[in-house]
Amino acid sequence: MRFASLLLAALALTTATAWPVVAAAPGGHVGGGHHEHGHPQRSEKQHEHQPKKAANSQSGEGHHHADGHKTDRTWKSRSFPQDKIKHVVVLMLENRAFDHMCGWLGKWIPGVDGLTGNEYNVANGTRYYVNDTSPYVGAFDPDHSVKGTTLEVMGMTQRWINPEPMSGFAEHHWKKQEPHFDQVMHGFSPDRVPAISTLAKNFAVFDRYYASLPGPTYPNRMYFLTGTSYGMTDNDIIDYLPGLPQKTIMKVLDDNNITWRNYFTDLPDMLLLKEMRTLQNLKNLRFFDDFMKDAAAGDLPAFSWVNPRFIPTFTDPAQDQHPDHDVVLGEKVIAQLYDALRSSPVWNHTAFVVTYDEHGGYYDHVAPPEDNVPNPDGMVAPDGFNFTRLGLRVCHVVASPWIPAGTVVHEPATAPAHRYEHQSTFQTLRHLYGFDDILTNRTMFAASYDHVFSLESPRTDAPMTLPTPSDFDKPAAYKRLAEEQSRKPPNALQRELFAVAEAAAGVAMGDITQGRHIKTQGELAVEAKKLIQRAVWDKVDGHRKP
Repeated sequence: MRFASLLLAALALTTATAWPVVAAAPGGHVGGGHHEHGHPQRSEKQHEHQPKKAANSQSGEGHHHADGHKTDRTWKSRSFPQDKIKHVVVLMLENRAFDHMCGWLGKWIPGVDGLTGNEYNVANGTRYYVNDTSPYVGAFDPDHSVKGTTLEVMGMTQRWINPEPMSGFAEHHWKKQEPHFDQVMHGFSPDRVPAISTLAKNFAVFDRYYASLPGPTYPNRMYFLTGTSYGMTDNDIIDYLPGLPQKTIMKVLDDNNITWRNYFTDLPDMLLLKEMRTLQNLKNLRFFDDFMKDAAAGDLPAFSWVNPRFIPTFTDPAQDQHPDHDVVLGEKVIAQLYDALRSSPVWNHTAFVVTYDEHGGYYDHVAPPEDNVPNPDGMVAPDGFNFTRLGLRVCHVVASPWIPAGTVVHEPATAPAHRYEHQSTFQTLRHLYGFDDILTNRTMFAASYDHVFSLESPRTDAPMTLPTPSDFDKPAAYKRLAEEQSRKPPNALQRELFAVAEAAAGVAMGDITQGRHIKTQGELAVEAKKLIQRAVWDKVDGHRKP
């Protein structure tokens, strides 16, 4: 396995602060490629693309664990009511930048730092402006590798410019000869994605929440669940097959007698992690349909990690909003989960989080922070990337009856010492549930957002259901979409998850196929179900089998 060399890194610990609620207020544009009035102001200082020292640490007090990690004890002076939130439910969708999904929310919600319509990139000498007419199914999968993202945000250079000009999205994909390259500049008006937009309007939306690194799916999902990608910057599945070994949110919750479950439809992404393949943890896997039953019965754990359907079957389309899948189905799964929670007996003690793993190669006008971002664990990628840059903004929405409607959250009060990023939910769990453990330096860099649960009593005026686009409401249209998707060749994400399922099912490393012999997504779904039977249900004594 090609892991990077470990470098010495001091663990960053900073005092957790009671962040004030940031009221909805007009937000200025920061960065954003070209605007009608010219380039945004930026520093002329250029940083050569070379590894920095991994020992990017901050000062702060704390206590060391036996494993070398510190325990922060300063935040315990907080007086957060422990009975407000007892259930945190997280849905992470795929590959959509903030401006792509939520950039036009200003039409519905005052104060969101989104798009004006004047933003553009130049490709082949032509200006390509942002618009709100993105197709629900993308014509191609935009580049979101670390190298590709660097070209997009740095303006077609690998030099580090601070702040990033955000001007290379269109040109990068034009040079890649994508026929519909300008789609990376397109997004959705709120009425076209009414589920996430209505959720944002009625609760809290963050317009300064960033992916943890400027790269693809698996490293960012690992940052959410573990605070590090263990030196990985890409989705090279060879590195993930044995299961990544780092400590996880789930281990911390177990150690503190706090309940958790991973609800999934086809492939649970937690199998990327070695410790999640043990019998003890496999017992915490449940089907998506079980979530609906558990919500109705008021039997949800303290932390629920929900995976949408990644692979379409011959009867059900994919729900993950990957660019080759229909955004409408992701809208419907958002609504399905919210509706179940809103009618649940535990709604008054629940927080529902909808977020995205990374930007997916789509345009965003806000330059992601480069300053004060700590390396999580001292590891450096083989190409020299040292994990001291955040990724682009993604749409992060939190719903709870304890949140005032129309809340817009900008930067935390202590920025740049802290930012909202993928470890912010774990940091919030620490504050909500009262445990001390941290995962990596990124835990204490990430700002908690428990401050958004600011009401003295739970609201009763939250909508009972969320609207969704009308597409595919009729069974015949839904079935046609499933059949259309199931005939497509498997995408890279699906093949990689399939390979992880093979490894978890006990397939020898030399016999891992990644489904290369499987020609369609529908066929892959059939075989994936068999693998999960072997990897999970055959190992779990007494668990209901499909």
